[in-house]
Amino acid sequence: MTRMRYSSACMLRILVTPMDKIIYLDNASTSRVNPEVLDSFNQITLKYFANPSSIHALGQESNRLLEKSREQILNLFNLKHHEVIFTSGATEANNLAIKGYAFANRTRGNHIITSVSEHPSVLNTFKQLEKFGYEITILPINKEGKVEVDDVKAALKDNTILVGNTVLDIDRLILINNDTKEEISIIGKEFQLLENFMNNQNQVLD
Repeated sequence: MTRMRYSSACMLRILVTPMDKIIYLDNASTSRVNPEVLDSFNQITLKYFANPSSIHALGQESNRLLEKSREQILNLFNLKHHEVIFTSGATEANNLAIKGYAFANRTRGNHIITSVSEHPSVLNTFKQLEKFGYEITILPINKEGKVEVDDVKAALKDNTILVGNTVLDIDRLILINNDTKEEISIIGKEFQLLENFMNNQNQVLD
């Protein structure tokens, strides 16, 4: 009980600490909202509050704004034949992307690869696919928190349809962190082989 009270007291001190006294290192997870974005959100929430699926005038105004935002996103990324789907957050988006890709490519193969360092929303989605007959390979990481390139190469099969993002991205960090051009060159060639393998079969989920 004493330990719990101590923990609560520590948490309270953290929560009331002024932001200019905090060095925040978790922006990859959640970052502080930009004041301009917050201002825009507040204006839109107050003016376009109606359900965009409703047929009345206010609903149609919300729908026009929603469709305009889809168009702006597509234009921002110079995409012409794509669809923008809004989700409640990253967990739902990960589920939609991974399961959607896996089910859509079921006839091409049923083997998918990820790593133990993946976010739970991704790793658990991979594990759920086992119930649908997919073969899952979960790669380990080394003491530096990276996936070994040789492990990825050994895991690839003819029926591999998907390689999780961190499997490739974590190793790409080596290109940034290595001190010697020789190591960068070797790893770069290894990655070119991996990406060529996946791109030739159209099997990389970006």
